[in-house]
Amino acid sequence: MTTAMTPEEPGVAHELVSYLEIARVVELLPTLVREKRRRDGLSLRAAADRIGVAASTVKRFEDGAGIAWEKVPVLLRWVGDPRGLVQAEDRDSMRP
Repeated sequence: MTTAMTPEEPGVAHELVSYLEIARVVELLPTLVREKRRRDGLSLRAAADRIGVAASTVKRFEDGAGIAWEKVPVLLRWVGDPRGLVQAEDRDSMRP
């Protein structure tokens, strides 16, 4: 069992199920960022301003081009606790 800090609760440790869960969050993070941006009705530029990165960074990341690892915690903070979102995404992907 590993322990990680959630983006919204600095200093509060939460147990993660496994390294596979961490890998799944990283895998789905571009989708989670895009979905949050759309759900909030934000343009790339508006989302980037709120996140604190360039609009090109958000665009590249959403397109799957990847970004520097130091930007990942910033995006996780913006998305929020991804555990429930990842579980919902997994359920949706299993529907026929």
